[in-house]
Amino acid sequence: MRRRPLAWIAGLLVVLIAVAALVRRGNGAVFDVITAPVEHRDVFRSTVTASGEIVATRYADVGSSVMGRIVSLRVKEGDKVRAGDVVAVIDPVQAEAETAAARANVESLTREVEAAERAAGAARAEVAVAEARAREAGQTLERIRDLAAQALVSRAELDAAQAGFDTATAQVAA
Repeated sequence: MRRRPLAWIAGLLVVLIAVAALVRRGNGAVFDVITAPVEHRDVFRSTVTASGEIVATRYADVGSSVMGRIVSLRVKEGDKVRAGDVVAVIDPVQAEAETAAARANVESLTREVEAAERAAGAARAEVAVAEARAREAGQTLERIRDLAAQALVSRAELDAAQAGFDTATAQVAA
């Protein structure tokens, strides 16, 4: 452990002795230093002329979900844009007119659906009435048949009851 610091000290003494010997050896000569201002000189000039094509490293597809006249262009060629930036503003008049027409169409269809639902309700009521008439006509026909079996009604009344039942059944089917 002690040898390491002693080695450092010995090395440092050798270096100091060498530097002192070099300094004493000099004969005291003085050097003259000449300075001059620095100038810029075009020593080499190079010019290259070439023909070619400039190709972008990245492309961006720009699109719109609606058609229309552009009323404001918010960027210039070469400007950097990010996804979601507004590049141009399209005249909203045509889109607003189409929206108003679509709303009117929806309202009209809604009214038609409501009318159809009312008509369906009325038709269901008519079917219920026709079914009730058919049941009544069926019961009347059965009574008339029972009475005709006992010879208490004429054949015409039986035929009329049968016709009434057939008519009521046809109205239910219709």
